[in-house]
Amino acid sequence: MISLRECCDNIKEIEKEHTSFMFLHIEPLINFYIEVFVLIEEISSNTNNKYIIEAVKDIGDLNAGIKKSLLQPFFKKRDFIKTISDYKNIKFDDKLIFDRILISKIIEDLMYLKTEVKNILAFKVYDDSTTACRDLSIYISISNDIEFLLPKIFNYKWFISQGPDTTWNAYKLTSKLGINICSYCNRQYTFTVSSSNTHTTRPELDHFLPKGENPLFALSFYNLIPSCTVCNRDLKGSMPFEANTHFSPYDDNPKHGFLKYNYKPLTYDGSVGLTDEITIELKIDDPSNTELAKKLQSNINVFNYEDIAAHHRDVAQEIIRKRYFSEDNYIQILQETFPDANLSLEEAYRYAYGNFYGEKDFAKRPLAKLTKDIAINVGSIYEYKESDK
Repeated sequence: MISLRECCDNIKEIEKEHTSFMFLHIEPLINFYIEVFVLIEEISSNTNNKYIIEAVKDIGDLNAGIKKSLLQPFFKKRDFIKTISDYKNIKFDDKLIFDRILISKIIEDLMYLKTEVKNILAFKVYDDSTTACRDLSIYISISNDIEFLLPKIFNYKWFISQGPDTTWNAYKLTSKLGINICSYCNRQYTFTVSSSNTHTTRPELDHFLPKGENPLFALSFYNLIPSCTVCNRDLKGSMPFEANTHFSPYDDNPKHGFLKYNYKPLTYDGSVGLTDEITIELKIDDPSNTELAKKLQSNINVFNYEDIAAHHRDVAQEIIRKRYFSEDNYIQILQETFPDANLSLEEAYRYAYGNFYGEKDFAKRPLAKLTKDIAINVGSIYEYKESDK
């Protein structure tokens, strides 16, 4: 697992751009719902509910298709009208799915939601501090009565369907972040490839808090984790993550150091890199921090880090072998063999191990973290230092 904060310098700027765009889309939807519920509150309970649809023509500036979509959660039958102007052949269950006595509370919650949209879109879902937990509890409590509206307000499918010519979309989000490797496993490429008129590929966006159970945060910046298909769908899926049970790539994780890979030779040949008879282990750097250790262990279990790392024993084997035949001086040997190249430590490391030395670059190439952790434990290079930045 790698830290997004360590790899991306301008997260706050990207968060602001994402939040601003989403707010401009979401605010009119909330305004529409407020006006509709005010209308329903004013009309008699004996009035045919077809009147609601008829009256919607004059509410807000949204187009007919959006209005139709926003009205669907009100009724049991979803395909209740072909177009918003076709009122003669309306077919729907003439029963609102919410109780009229709740309307004033729904309006109140929508008004509060409108004031909190930007905070919700920028909410740090990974934060398990007392203040964050309190705010999360408040948001959840106000969303209970309007939960049936939230998938329409915070519409993730709409967001990922945005074309390349839109001001902001999922491709622009992942491109700005510049994370080319899965944040969870650091072993699968997740390039963003897009042009002005076509989208090709991008990382999947995992919802740290699953959007099915937390629709309020379906579009929140820190709830969208660039990841690979294996981690997002095969391993994590809809498993319920929370800030106090699991660790997010957006969490503070200096130099990606909270989890560290190590190796253990099983035979002499394995100890000198002649074979891959070794095991790869993943250790929690500070197990005495019990709350943090608990969250990290949950991630280890969900993403099967150790089992998957075992399939990369060849990487560790090559590092061990280079260390053995160079007597711990492989980096120095490269620098001395090519004096005219004036290789820096970082350059020599990259030529030696085919990966990046600086932790800021771990999101550029698969297995960058595993490679450096093993190289440190083998003794080929030194432990992380401030000068590594």
